[in-house]
Amino acid sequence: MAKTRIVTRVKDKTGLAKSKNKSEDLTNLREKHTQFSKNLKFLISTIQSNHEAMQAYSKSRLDVAKAINALTVDTPLFKCGGDIPASAIGTTDGGAGAEDNNPSSAAAAKATNARQIMSSNNNGNNSSSSTAIVAHDSNPTSFAAVHLQLHKKNKLYHRKYVEHILTYASDWERILSTRVNKHLKHAEKLRVDLDHYQKK
Repeated sequence: MAKTRIVTRVKDKTGLAKSKNKSEDLTNLREKHTQFSKNLKFLISTIQSNHEAMQAYSKSRLDVAKAINALTVDTPLFKCGGDIPASAIGTTDGGAGAEDNNPSSAAAAKATNARQIMSSNNNGNNSSSSTAIVAHDSNPTSFAAVHLQLHKKNKLYHRKYVEHILTYASDWERILSTRVNKHLKHAEKLRVDLDHYQKK
């Protein structure tokens, strides 16, 4: 059974018996570690907030691309404004779908008539909340197409950000705190034991 040295600890805390074995270097180390842990936790919190803000901004930019796509369908502005790749048909974020692996379905998606989609929106759906994406060209360079590609790149970058920055920082803080606190507690136990036997 581990000896807690309660009497020695109480006397030390209350000032009845001052320890001669306290290390000033160890005390400074403990204070620096405490401050470092607080700073690191604050960094992790700000990284998390930054990541969430980047995701929200990427989604809002994608929503603008969707709106321009819907607005310019069947207009002269479609080619430079709302035209997007056929692979984005049926997706909510412009990502690759099953049609990428199926050329016939991609061709069918490309051949979708814009007027039919617009009329279906007008007959039963609210166009302001529509997420339908209409494709025209196989490799467009319109505003909407550029932002869809950017959104797909951002999704990859977000995953890497979480893996290589956010998760790394969180693991670093957890492992560092566990190891340093363990050694500090062990050093404190040795000091109390030494105080106990010196007073015998």
